[in-house]
Amino acid sequence: MCSTAWRRNPSLPRHIQPHPSPRREFGVSVLFHGYGLRKRTDGRAVNYYIYFIKTLNMTLSQFVSKLNWRLMLVHLIACWFFIYASMELAALYDINIFKELKDIRSNAVQRRIFYDAIWVSLGEDAGVLTAFIISLVLSIKHRWYWLNSVIVLLVGFFLNRFDLFGWQFLKHIFLKPGLVFKSYIGYYLTNGLIMLTIGLLLFFLKWSVRFINGERLSALSKSVPA
Repeated sequence: MCSTAWRRNPSLPRHIQPHPSPRREFGVSVLFHGYGLRKRTDGRAVNYYIYFIKTLNMTLSQFVSKLNWRLMLVHLIACWFFIYASMELAALYDINIFKELKDIRSNAVQRRIFYDAIWVSLGEDAGVLTAFIISLVLSIKHRWYWLNSVIVLLVGFFLNRFDLFGWQFLKHIFLKPGLVFKSYIGYYLTNGLIMLTIGLLLFFLKWSVRFINGERLSALSKSVPA
């Protein structure tokens, strides 16, 4: 009704045609202007949503493409050696405790064993952090994605915390070199230094860097002098 009240009447002269009410005209214009604005706003929201989804997919694809399973594998193995090397070396903190285990019922001895266990546990955590720092420095140096080192840190800490590294099976192999020595110092020091050396070699050998970079074995064999 309101929209048809001020329509032009073709049977009337032009100078007596009814004119639209300013209020009605203003109300109609605001109504349609607001509708158009809402349509444009909804369209922009849809466009922003589509852009966000595309950006998210692109970000995830870029994130996955930057992950390097070779780096995580090599550095996680090196982290394993650092953890148990630190554990063996931490046992040297109170090496004389082994001589007093005969009096294990003593409160003083039990207290020393408790503190030594805490020290060994802190040594394992120190091994994880040391391996992470070395991995992060190497990642920055060789322009590898730094998040690979963070994943190594988290996985290494998780596996060590829940005893999923298989140490109970592998310790019979890596603790044999120390059996050559009859003293506790020689035993723990030898085992710790050997595992620490293996971990450092895994981090810094050129073969490890080439393997992480994905070079082929043929290229590696050509680079090795005969």
